[in-house]
Amino acid sequence: MSKFGRRTSGIALLTAVLLSFFCFFNSRQKQNNEHSISWIKRPYFEPIKITQFYSNLPYVEIDIDGQLMPAKLDLGFDGELCVPHQFMQAIHNKSFLHPVCYLGIRGKKYHSELYALPKIKIGRLNLFKTKAQLTSPEFEHDTILYTEDGVDGSPSPYDYSSGGTIGWKLFQHMNLFLDFNHAIAAFCDSLNTLILRGYPIESFSEAPLLINRNLIEFEAVTEEGPLRCVLDTGASYSYLNTYRCSTERISPKEMDFQPRLNPNNADLMAANQNDRIEFKSFECGQKEFGPILFRHLDTPLDIQAIIGMDFIASKLIFVDFANQKIYFSDAPSCPKVNIQLSKSNK
Repeated sequence: MSKFGRRTSGIALLTAVLLSFFCFFNSRQKQNNEHSISWIKRPYFEPIKITQFYSNLPYVEIDIDGQLMPAKLDLGFDGELCVPHQFMQAIHNKSFLHPVCYLGIRGKKYHSELYALPKIKIGRLNLFKTKAQLTSPEFEHDTILYTEDGVDGSPSPYDYSSGGTIGWKLFQHMNLFLDFNHAIAAFCDSLNTLILRGYPIESFSEAPLLINRNLIEFEAVTEEGPLRCVLDTGASYSYLNTYRCSTERISPKEMDFQPRLNPNNADLMAANQNDRIEFKSFECGQKEFGPILFRHLDTPLDIQAIIGMDFIASKLIFVDFANQKIYFSDAPSCPKVNIQLSKSNK
Protein backbone atom coordinates (compact mmCIF):
# COMPACT_ATOMS: atom_id res chain seq x y z
CA MET A 1 0.00 0.00 0.00
CA SER A 2 1.29 3.41 -0.90
CA LYS A 3 2.14 5.71 1.97
CA PHE A 4 0.10 8.38 0.21
CA GLY A 5 -3.03 6.28 0.11
CA ARG A 6 -5.53 5.57 2.81
CA ARG A 7 -4.46 3.96 6.04
CA THR A 8 -4.62 0.22 6.50
CA SER A 9 -8.05 -0.92 7.70
CA GLY A 10 -8.22 -2.02 11.29
CA ILE A 11 -5.75 0.57 12.55
CA ALA A 12 -7.79 3.12 14.40
CA LEU A 13 -4.99 5.33 15.61
CA LEU A 14 -1.29 5.37 14.96
CA THR A 15 1.56 7.75 15.36
CA ALA A 16 4.19 7.48 12.67
CA VAL A 17 7.24 9.32 13.87
CA LEU A 18 9.64 9.71 11.02
CA LEU A 19 13.07 10.55 12.34
CA SER A 20 14.59 10.76 8.91
CA PHE A 21 17.56 12.88 9.64
CA PHE A 22 20.90 11.37 8.80
CA CYS A 23 24.43 12.39 8.07
CA PHE A 24 25.33 12.04 4.43
CA PHE A 25 28.87 10.84 3.86
CA ASN A 26 30.54 10.66 0.48
CA SER A 27 32.89 7.67 0.46
CA ARG A 28 34.90 8.68 -2.61
CA GLN A 29 34.97 12.38 -3.29
CA LYS A 30 33.69 15.68 -2.00
CA GLN A 31 30.40 16.63 -3.59
CA ASN A 32 29.94 19.74 -5.65
CA ASN A 33 26.49 21.07 -4.78
CA GLU A 34 26.46 23.97 -7.23
CA HIS A 35 23.22 24.15 -9.16
CA SER A 36 22.39 25.78 -12.44
CA ILE A 37 18.97 27.39 -12.18
CA SER A 38 16.73 28.17 -15.14
CA TRP A 39 16.02 31.67 -13.90
CA ILE A 40 16.35 33.50 -10.65
CA LYS A 41 16.36 37.24 -10.17
CA ARG A 42 16.33 39.23 -6.95
CA PRO A 43 14.03 39.81 -5.27
CA TYR A 44 12.50 36.35 -5.51
CA PHE A 45 9.76 34.51 -3.69
CA GLU A 46 8.95 31.18 -5.28
CA PRO A 47 6.40 29.20 -3.27
CA ILE A 48 6.12 25.43 -3.36
CA LYS A 49 2.74 24.03 -2.41
CA ILE A 50 2.62 21.43 0.34
CA THR A 51 0.34 18.90 -1.33
CA GLN A 52 -0.20 16.80 1.79
CA PHE A 53 0.71 16.50 5.45
CA TYR A 54 1.12 12.83 6.26
CA SER A 55 1.70 12.02 9.93
CA ASN A 56 2.16 15.78 10.23
CA LEU A 57 5.06 15.72 7.73
CA PRO A 58 5.07 17.96 4.62
CA TYR A 59 5.02 16.52 1.09
CA VAL A 60 5.46 18.29 -2.24
CA GLU A 61 5.59 17.23 -5.89
CA ILE A 62 8.71 17.16 -8.07
CA ASP A 63 8.84 16.77 -11.84
CA ILE A 64 11.71 14.50 -12.92
CA ASP A 65 12.00 13.60 -16.58
CA GLY A 66 8.34 14.47 -17.06
CA GLN A 67 7.25 12.21 -14.19
CA LEU A 68 5.65 13.60 -11.06
CA MET A 69 7.05 12.21 -7.82
CA PRO A 70 5.67 12.95 -4.33
CA ALA A 71 8.51 13.84 -1.98
CA LYS A 72 8.80 14.47 1.72
CA LEU A 73 10.37 17.81 2.60
CA ASP A 74 12.91 16.64 5.15
CA LEU A 75 15.38 19.21 6.45
CA GLY A 76 17.01 16.49 8.54
CA PHE A 77 18.23 14.84 5.34
CA ASP A 78 21.78 15.98 4.58
CA GLY A 79 21.50 15.71 0.82
CA GLU A 80 19.63 17.15 -2.14
CA LEU A 81 17.26 14.44 -3.24
CA CYS A 82 16.48 10.81 -2.47
CA VAL A 83 14.63 8.72 -5.09
CA PRO A 84 13.14 5.22 -4.68
CA HIS A 85 14.53 2.39 -6.79
CA GLN A 86 11.53 1.88 -9.08
CA PHE A 87 11.29 5.58 -9.83
CA MET A 88 15.04 5.85 -10.46
CA GLN A 89 14.88 2.98 -12.94
CA ALA A 90 12.29 4.88 -14.97
CA ILE A 91 14.51 7.99 -15.26
CA HIS A 92 16.36 7.77 -18.58
CA ASN A 93 18.55 10.85 -18.31
CA LYS A 94 20.68 10.04 -15.30
CA SER A 95 24.35 9.35 -14.67
CA PHE A 96 25.79 7.09 -12.00
CA LEU A 97 28.35 8.99 -9.90
CA HIS A 98 29.61 6.71 -7.11
CA PRO A 99 28.60 4.67 -4.07
CA VAL A 100 27.78 6.51 -0.86
CA CYS A 101 27.82 5.57 2.80
CA TYR A 102 25.90 7.36 5.55
CA LEU A 103 24.78 7.12 9.15
CA GLY A 104 21.25 6.86 10.49
CA ILE A 105 19.63 7.88 13.74
CA ARG A 106 20.07 4.34 15.09
CA GLY A 107 23.87 4.50 14.84
CA LYS A 108 23.89 2.14 11.87
CA LYS A 109 25.79 2.57 8.62
CA TYR A 110 23.95 2.30 5.29
CA HIS A 111 25.13 2.00 1.70
CA SER A 112 23.55 3.42 -1.43
CA GLU A 113 24.32 4.95 -4.83
CA LEU A 114 24.48 8.55 -6.01
CA TYR A 115 23.25 9.70 -9.42
CA ALA A 116 23.28 13.00 -11.30
CA LEU A 117 19.97 14.16 -12.74
CA PRO A 118 20.23 16.71 -15.55
CA LYS A 119 17.06 18.57 -14.53
CA ILE A 120 14.27 18.54 -11.98
CA LYS A 121 11.39 20.96 -11.66
CA ILE A 122 10.00 22.07 -8.33
CA GLY A 123 7.36 24.77 -8.40
CA ARG A 124 8.36 27.11 -11.23
CA LEU A 125 12.08 26.50 -10.89
CA ASN A 126 14.11 24.21 -13.09
CA LEU A 127 17.14 22.96 -11.17
CA PHE A 128 19.99 21.41 -13.11
CA LYS A 129 22.79 19.06 -12.04
CA THR A 130 20.87 17.76 -9.05
CA LYS A 131 22.40 14.86 -7.11
CA ALA A 132 19.93 12.13 -6.22
CA GLN A 133 20.61 9.29 -3.85
CA LEU A 134 18.93 5.92 -4.25
CA THR A 135 16.55 5.21 -1.37
CA SER A 136 17.64 2.46 1.00
CA PRO A 137 14.58 0.43 2.12
CA GLU A 138 16.44 -0.64 5.27
CA PHE A 139 17.20 2.97 6.14
CA GLU A 140 13.61 4.08 5.49
CA HIS A 141 12.34 1.32 7.74
CA ASP A 142 14.79 2.27 10.47
CA THR A 143 13.76 5.93 10.45
CA ILE A 144 10.22 5.17 11.58
CA LEU A 145 8.89 4.82 15.07
CA TYR A 146 5.50 3.26 14.43
CA THR A 147 3.86 3.12 17.82
CA GLU A 148 0.36 2.37 18.95
CA ASP A 149 1.47 1.67 22.52
CA GLY A 150 4.38 4.10 22.81
CA VAL A 151 7.02 1.41 22.43
CA ASP A 152 9.79 1.61 19.86
CA GLY A 153 10.28 -1.13 17.30
CA SER A 154 6.77 -1.98 16.07
CA PRO A 155 6.58 -2.84 12.37
CA SER A 156 5.67 -0.15 9.87
CA PRO A 157 2.68 -0.60 7.55
CA TYR A 158 3.95 1.98 5.06
CA ASP A 159 5.27 1.43 1.55
CA TYR A 160 8.14 3.74 0.62
CA SER A 161 8.50 2.60 -2.99
CA SER A 162 6.62 5.50 -4.58
CA GLY A 163 7.86 8.66 -2.85
CA GLY A 164 11.15 10.48 -2.53
CA THR A 165 12.78 12.90 -0.12
CA ILE A 166 14.03 16.46 -0.51
CA GLY A 167 16.89 17.43 1.77
CA TRP A 168 18.15 20.80 2.92
CA LYS A 169 21.05 20.95 0.48
CA LEU A 170 18.65 21.45 -2.40
CA PHE A 171 18.00 24.93 -0.94
CA GLN A 172 21.45 25.93 0.29
CA HIS A 173 22.39 28.11 -2.70
CA MET A 174 19.23 30.14 -2.24
CA ASN A 175 17.24 30.64 0.97
CA LEU A 176 14.27 28.78 2.40
CA PHE A 177 11.09 30.08 4.02
CA LEU A 178 8.59 27.82 5.80
CA ASP A 179 4.95 28.82 6.30
CA PHE A 180 3.07 25.61 6.94
CA ASN A 181 0.08 27.58 8.19
CA HIS A 182 -0.43 28.48 4.50
CA ALA A 183 0.85 25.05 3.37
CA ILE A 184 3.90 26.39 1.56
CA ALA A 185 7.65 26.30 1.53
CA ALA A 186 9.34 28.95 -0.58
CA PHE A 187 12.63 29.92 -2.16
CA CYS A 188 13.02 33.46 -0.83
CA ASP A 189 15.97 35.85 -1.09
CA SER A 190 15.53 38.09 1.97
CA LEU A 191 13.46 39.44 4.83
CA ASN A 192 12.71 42.51 2.73
CA THR A 193 10.93 40.30 0.23
CA LEU A 194 8.86 38.80 3.05
CA ILE A 195 7.80 42.34 4.00
CA LEU A 196 6.58 42.87 0.44
CA ARG A 197 4.59 39.66 0.74
CA GLY A 198 2.86 40.88 3.88
CA TYR A 199 4.73 38.90 6.52
CA PRO A 200 5.24 40.62 9.90
CA ILE A 201 9.03 40.32 10.11
CA GLU A 202 9.13 42.67 13.11
CA SER A 203 8.02 39.66 15.14
CA PHE A 204 10.92 37.51 13.93
CA SER A 205 13.77 36.57 16.23
CA GLU A 206 17.26 36.02 14.80
CA ALA A 207 19.78 33.34 15.74
CA PRO A 208 23.03 32.09 14.18
CA LEU A 209 22.54 29.30 11.64
CA LEU A 210 24.90 26.41 12.42
CA ILE A 211 25.63 24.20 9.40
CA ASN A 212 29.25 23.26 10.14
CA ARG A 213 28.18 19.69 10.98
CA ASN A 214 26.15 19.22 7.76
CA LEU A 215 22.90 19.75 9.64
CA ILE A 216 20.61 22.74 10.05
CA GLU A 217 21.21 23.57 13.70
CA PHE A 218 20.63 26.49 16.04
CA GLU A 219 21.07 27.11 19.74
CA ALA A 220 18.14 27.57 22.06
CA VAL A 221 18.22 28.41 25.77
CA THR A 222 16.08 26.51 28.26
CA GLU A 223 15.81 26.64 32.04
CA GLU A 224 18.39 23.84 32.03
CA GLY A 225 20.84 25.86 29.93
CA PRO A 226 21.78 26.09 26.22
CA LEU A 227 20.57 23.38 23.87
CA ARG A 228 21.92 22.77 20.36
CA CYS A 229 18.97 21.78 18.17
CA VAL A 230 18.56 20.14 14.76
CA LEU A 231 15.74 21.58 12.65
CA ASP A 232 14.00 18.52 11.20
CA THR A 233 10.78 18.65 9.17
CA GLY A 234 11.18 14.88 8.75
CA ALA A 235 10.40 14.29 12.43
CA SER A 236 6.79 14.35 13.60
CA TYR A 237 7.84 15.24 17.15
CA SER A 238 10.69 16.88 19.03
CA TYR A 239 13.25 14.72 20.81
CA LEU A 240 15.82 15.16 23.55
CA ASN A 241 18.84 12.87 23.27
CA THR A 242 19.49 11.11 26.56
CA TYR A 243 22.06 8.61 25.29
CA ARG A 244 23.62 6.90 28.28
CA CYS A 245 27.26 7.04 27.03
CA SER A 246 27.66 10.76 26.47
CA THR A 247 31.43 10.41 26.01
CA GLU A 248 31.01 7.84 23.21
CA ARG A 249 28.88 9.51 20.61
CA ILE A 250 29.28 9.46 16.84
CA SER A 251 29.83 12.89 15.32
CA PRO A 252 27.39 13.66 12.48
CA LYS A 253 30.38 14.71 10.37
CA GLU A 254 32.83 11.91 11.14
CA MET A 255 32.13 8.24 10.52
CA ASP A 256 35.55 6.91 11.57
CA PHE A 257 34.36 6.32 15.13
CA GLN A 258 31.25 4.38 14.07
CA PRO A 259 32.97 0.96 13.56
CA ARG A 260 34.60 1.18 17.00
CA LEU A 261 31.39 2.10 18.78
CA ASN A 262 29.19 -0.20 16.70
CA PRO A 263 31.35 -2.96 15.15
CA ASN A 264 28.34 -5.18 14.37
CA ASN A 265 26.30 -2.32 12.85
CA ALA A 266 23.56 -3.02 15.37
CA ASP A 267 20.59 -0.87 16.29
CA LEU A 268 21.79 1.34 19.16
CA MET A 269 18.71 3.55 19.42
CA ALA A 270 15.94 3.34 21.99
CA ALA A 271 12.82 5.44 22.38
CA ASN A 272 9.64 5.41 24.41
CA GLN A 273 6.88 7.80 23.41
CA ASN A 274 5.51 7.83 26.95
CA ASP A 275 8.79 9.14 28.39
CA ARG A 276 8.54 12.90 27.97
CA ILE A 277 9.88 16.10 29.44
CA GLU A 278 8.55 19.64 29.14
CA PHE A 279 10.77 22.71 29.20
CA LYS A 280 8.88 25.77 30.37
CA SER A 281 11.34 28.02 28.59
CA PHE A 282 12.60 27.66 25.02
CA GLU A 283 14.30 30.84 23.89
CA CYS A 284 15.45 31.26 20.28
CA GLY A 285 17.27 34.47 19.41
CA GLN A 286 16.20 36.17 22.65
CA LYS A 287 12.51 35.45 22.06
CA GLU A 288 10.51 33.03 24.15
CA PHE A 289 8.77 30.13 22.37
CA GLY A 290 8.15 27.87 25.36
CA PRO A 291 6.84 25.68 26.69
CA ILE A 292 8.05 22.83 24.47
CA LEU A 293 7.50 19.12 24.94
CA PHE A 294 10.31 16.67 24.18
CA ARG A 295 10.15 12.92 23.89
CA HIS A 296 13.19 11.05 25.14
CA LEU A 297 15.43 9.44 22.54
CA ASP A 298 18.62 7.46 23.05
CA THR A 299 20.82 7.71 19.97
CA PRO A 300 24.62 7.51 19.75
CA LEU A 301 24.70 10.35 17.23
CA ASP A 302 26.25 13.45 18.77
CA ILE A 303 23.12 15.60 18.80
CA GLN A 304 21.41 17.20 21.77
CA ALA A 305 17.88 17.74 20.46
CA ILE A 306 15.72 17.34 17.36
CA ILE A 307 13.07 19.99 16.74
CA GLY A 308 10.24 18.36 14.82
CA MET A 309 6.96 19.31 13.22
CA ASP A 310 5.08 19.60 16.51
CA PHE A 311 7.06 22.85 16.96
CA ILE A 312 7.75 23.84 13.33
CA ALA A 313 4.16 23.60 12.05
CA SER A 314 3.01 26.57 14.13
CA LYS A 315 5.98 28.81 13.24
CA LEU A 316 7.25 30.98 10.43
CA ILE A 317 10.89 30.05 9.80
CA PHE A 318 13.32 31.73 7.43
CA VAL A 319 16.63 29.95 6.81
CA ASP A 320 19.11 32.47 5.41
CA PHE A 321 21.97 30.31 4.15
CA ALA A 322 23.73 33.26 2.52
CA ASN A 323 24.13 35.15 5.80
CA GLN A 324 24.09 32.08 8.09
CA LYS A 325 21.08 33.27 10.06
CA ILE A 326 17.84 31.58 11.02
CA TYR A 327 14.67 33.47 11.96
CA PHE A 328 11.64 32.31 13.96
CA SER A 329 8.20 33.72 14.61
CA ASP A 330 4.89 32.37 15.78
CA ALA A 331 2.61 32.06 12.77
CA PRO A 332 -0.18 34.62 13.18
CA SER A 333 -3.19 34.83 10.95
CA CYS A 334 -1.96 36.85 7.96
CA PRO A 335 -4.93 37.44 5.62
CA LYS A 336 -2.92 39.95 3.55
CA VAL A 337 -0.08 37.57 2.78
CA ASN A 338 0.56 37.42 -0.96
CA ILE A 339 1.62 33.88 -1.84
CA GLN A 340 0.86 33.77 -5.59
CA LEU A 341 1.17 30.08 -6.30
CA SER A 342 1.89 29.33 -9.94
CA LYS A 343 -0.45 27.11 -11.98
CA SER A 344 1.93 24.17 -11.54
CA ASN A 345 1.67 24.62 -7.77
CA LYS A 346 -2.10 24.83 -7.51
